[in-house]
Amino acid sequence: MRALIHRIPGKGTFVRDSDKAAVALIGVILPHVGDALTMDILVGAEQTAKHRRYQVIFAQTEERAAQQAADIQRLRDQRVAGLILFPLTNVAHDALVEGLRADGVPLVLVDRYFPNLPTDVVVVNNFDGGYQATCHLIKLGHERIGFVAASGLETTSIRDRFRGYRQALEENRLAYDDSLLLFYPGDAPRADLEAYLKAPERPTAVFASNDFTAMRVMRTADDLGLRVPDNLAVVGFDNVKEAAELSVPLTTVAQSGRRVGARACELLLEQLADPHRPPKHEVLPVQLIVRRSCGARS
Repeated sequence: MRALIHRIPGKGTFVRDSDKAAVALIGVILPHVGDALTMDILVGAEQTAKHRRYQVIFAQTEERAAQQAADIQRLRDQRVAGLILFPLTNVAHDALVEGLRADGVPLVLVDRYFPNLPTDVVVVNNFDGGYQATCHLIKLGHERIGFVAASGLETTSIRDRFRGYRQALEENRLAYDDSLLLFYPGDAPRADLEAYLKAPERPTAVFASNDFTAMRVMRTADDLGLRVPDNLAVVGFDNVKEAAELSVPLTTVAQSGRRVGARACELLLEQLADPHRPPKHEVLPVQLIVRRSCGARS
């Protein structure tokens, strides 16, 4: 049996079992905690963990592969029982994450996944969200509906939202048009978005892959003299706090980060109890929140 020396001022020195003294840890690795979605994932995981006598420690990768590797190693050095990981953007294959599974590290992915990696995953119904958003714009009479994303289709959450967009167009017999698509990195020149919105055959409506991209579309449109929603309807995804506080409140697809975090923690605890059970891929529901930016009221 391992033991620790434990000193209490004024009372003396005691020996206690280190296994009983140790705190059971769960590691949560996020790209950042600068927005409500990732913070809610962390809070959901932490609330669930503490009810099961676990403590959460977390790290921010800042969307950098080297930082992710360092964070994973640091948390493993602290002997976490398992990891909840929000994968990097625009990464279709991550050898480091595959190595965790090969090493038998209990692991749950959130928000996005790797299709060929057998591990627990918790996501929202991104396909349905993209489908609902696009169908709503079609019902409002739009035929030239754009899709704008600040990342590529390597990110499964964006790819699934795009698939929902495509399905809505197909079911409503609207032609798919590559000129209505804009994929750009988060630090892309503003000129790309301006050119997209000034094109002769520009979209009359845009489904943006997340709310921050939608807000960027709205600001650029305003600078170009395009009024939202009169000249351009906009729908986002995530339902961040800022979406409802804009001068023209943003129509968006709401997801619950807290539910994602809580369920991810539950699956991780299930893995710890039964390491040999088959992996689970859980999809949580989303909800379309109608506000003024699409030209309709709820």
